[in-house]
Amino acid sequence: VVNASLGFYAPAGNVTYTILNTSAQVVSKVVHTSVSLTDSYSYNTSALPVGNYFLVVNASGKQMFKKFSVIK
Repeated sequence: VVNASLGFYAPAGNVTYTILNTSAQVVSKVVHTSVSLTDSYSYNTSALPVGNYFLVVNASGKQMFKKFSVIK
């Protein structure tokens, strides 16, 4: 499972969570709407093949990338 917890200084509005494989293909994309000061996201990785992935978070016009690996 991949987990993300975010805290904001002001209401964030929409927050988009995208998981990409190393070929930049979208594996999953979820949009949380009307986000105020906190938000969390959880993705079950059991269906993903072994490999490296990126979690991309877009919020308030800013983007964050985090790399993670699936190992079985």
